[in-house]
Amino acid sequence: MTYIDTHGPDIFAALVAGLVVWQLLSGTALGGRGQQSVTRADNPLAYWIRLLFQGAILAVVMTTGKTRWQQSLYSRDSTRQTPTAQAPELPAVVRRREAFRLHRAGQFAEALPVYDTLLADADIDVELHFFRGIAHWKLAHNDLALQDFRRVIALDTANFTANQYADRILSAQQRWDEVIAIWNNFIRYNPANAEAYYERGGTYFHKGDLAASFVDATKSCELGKKDGCAQAARLKGR
Repeated sequence: MTYIDTHGPDIFAALVAGLVVWQLLSGTALGGRGQQSVTRADNPLAYWIRLLFQGAILAVVMTTGKTRWQQSLYSRDSTRQTPTAQAPELPAVVRRREAFRLHRAGQFAEALPVYDTLLADADIDVELHFFRGIAHWKLAHNDLALQDFRRVIALDTANFTANQYADRILSAQQRWDEVIAIWNNFIRYNPANAEAYYERGGTYFHKGDLAASFVDATKSCELGKKDGCAQAARLKGR
């Protein structure tokens, strides 16, 4: 706010008061346009009546002008200081519920931006990464899906399903060494998981390493997987 904005009304009042004092000191009352000024010597009574009347008019003008000035400043300040209303941001729990609702409805493209928003604030959320990976996979965004499944694997070394989905994506591209590396990492943390040996054994089979495939099939059989026993029997002697 400028100096004039703050002190304008007082300056105006001082000017009007000075005008009245000047009239008193000069001994004349303001005459109307085309009229002779009335002096105290000509008609003292008329002079003082007219002077008081004009003083009252000036006081009214002064008060009205000051009030309007202050109202104008108040209105301008109110407009300038009032913040723009913004829509309240939805709580994370509400957005999370909406993402899963869209996912269950098969609206994967609509669910993805909600997952993105949530993960921007919670990158270590295993569940969100997993389901965003599923959504990408359903939409054939295989590279993005693989990124999410790898993130899940890094955050949760016991998440067998994320390893399976990563296996599917890489196997479809015949990236056998990467699939084997995934299962090596899982088995390192989960050495008694029969399914992991069976899956890795299958990858060795597709790669053409029948000896390694037989070893993994036998191990899965020992840990209680019947399909592993059948696969070991088929591979025996080959």
